[in-house]
Amino acid sequence: TCDGAAFYQKDVLVVGGGDAAMEDALVLARTSKSVTVIHRRDTFRASKILAQRIIEHPSISIKWNTTVQEILGTSIESA
Repeated sequence: TCDGAAFYQKDVLVVGGGDAAMEDALVLARTSKSVTVIHRRDTFRASKILAQRIIEHPSISIKWNTTVQEILGTSIESA
């Protein structure tokens, strides 16, 4: 999340369901347009407090039971 400023007002994805993913999603939600958390299960492994913050956050959406198969693109976007 140290490059969070590079994603200012952009839609971002966070993959994972543990504490680190939850903390990163919350930090990115402060400046990003939206955050989508992608998690391969139907519950988070993160602490209950962090998971609840993610679930209740208005700028964060969750894709349950989902895995990333491929990331496509031909260029790298710079800030």
